[in-house]
Amino acid sequence: MRSPGAPRFAAVSVLALNACLVTSAGSAVGGQQVRLLGIPLTVAGFVLALLAAGRMDRQTPDDTLPPSSVYLWLAAMTTVGIMVPPRDQPTLWYAIPYRAVPVVGVILAGIAAGGHARATRICVWIAVSMAVALQLATPFAIPQPHIDVWSWTQVSVRALLHGIHPYTARAGDVYGGTYALGYTNTVYPYMPMTLLVHAPFVALLGDYRFGLALCLPVTIRLLRATGRRLAVDAQWLDVLTLALVLHPRGAYIVGSGYNEPLLMVAAAAFVYLAVRWPRGVGQGIAFLCLPALKQYVVAPALMVAADLHSRRLHRPLVIGTLVAAATVVPFVLTNPHATFDGIVFQVSPSVTYRPDSISVTALAAGLLGFEPWHWLPEVTQLVVGAAAFARLRRHGLGGLLLASAIAVFASFILGTQAFLNYYYFVGVLLLLTALVTAPATTRTEGALAA
Repeated sequence: MRSPGAPRFAAVSVLALNACLVTSAGSAVGGQQVRLLGIPLTVAGFVLALLAAGRMDRQTPDDTLPPSSVYLWLAAMTTVGIMVPPRDQPTLWYAIPYRAVPVVGVILAGIAAGGHARATRICVWIAVSMAVALQLATPFAIPQPHIDVWSWTQVSVRALLHGIHPYTARAGDVYGGTYALGYTNTVYPYMPMTLLVHAPFVALLGDYRFGLALCLPVTIRLLRATGRRLAVDAQWLDVLTLALVLHPRGAYIVGSGYNEPLLMVAAAAFVYLAVRWPRGVGQGIAFLCLPALKQYVVAPALMVAADLHSRRLHRPLVIGTLVAAATVVPFVLTNPHATFDGIVFQVSPSVTYRPDSISVTALAAGLLGFEPWHWLPEVTQLVVGAAAFARLRRHGLGGLLLASAIAVFASFILGTQAFLNYYYFVGVLLLLTALVTAPATTRTEGALAA
């Protein structure tokens, strides 16, 4: 018999969080373990996301699961952080806390599994303090990371600050031709909005990664504010917070200069604004900033546009589209050729498969020499996204987030190149799904339909 005091949570929420944890653990694995452990675990995370979608389609108020598996995967995910090294062999004062955070995190996950509310809350704020402090210290500890992303971005942002078109700036090859990266890059390969967001931090602090480090505390604030507004169980909200801050490669992503923390903030802001002001323009602006930050967010943007249109929320859709377009149009008008070359670089045929990519197709290419159709990931995202959205759209905000996660996830699994920072964003979408599907009532869906 079920113990009357044993906590149980919505099955969809538990499955979505498990998908997040398993995916984060798999994608964080590095080196020779990518093929043996990383890809299988990441694929398992995708399967769990599909199971969550199936459970969502037939959920009832009594459809609950115990959180025991969540604590197990939370500890497993955090343990991965003990095994993976920091970037570029930093000084001892940084390397020690980098290793200490996941060690303490495993202990905190174990204490939280005990279910004592006060102890769990203390664990949460210890974990938050450690993770935020570590990320804020990262740009100091690794002032010049040996990675092309950081070099590209710093050079392009400085060009923008000096009145030079950033897509005409050229950064040197930091690898000196040492690595075959599957592409030859001559232009900044990301969206203009990233440069606009990074510019104040480069101007004031000399390094845009300080802004990336601030994304974690901002997201924590948005996550917990949304949870309180949805009346999410306090224990479950604490577990979600731990899952966010104990990601085994959070500091590594900041140190590398990847832009996914910006997407994390935008997605969390979208959820908060959609819950706080269900008919306001903020939700449209926040979500449509996602494709303005990273090119691979295509199907989710189309889903949001279709959802807003179907609910006759044309003002958020129009204003959100105009805001996103305003971050691109000035660059196109001043130099269309250079801007276009940069924006479409990520989906150009020059980007070939890499055997170290966390994707099934790259694995096949490395083992068998078989390279599938180059446009397979883009087509996959659109097809899978359409199917997932058609199936889940009636489930409101939770359905939209889960369909978005599945669509992007599928394109990475079959991607030309897919790495830990890509799956970091997938994990955020799954985590937010677990947040908004947690309440036992239909309050989330009702809020969207209001």
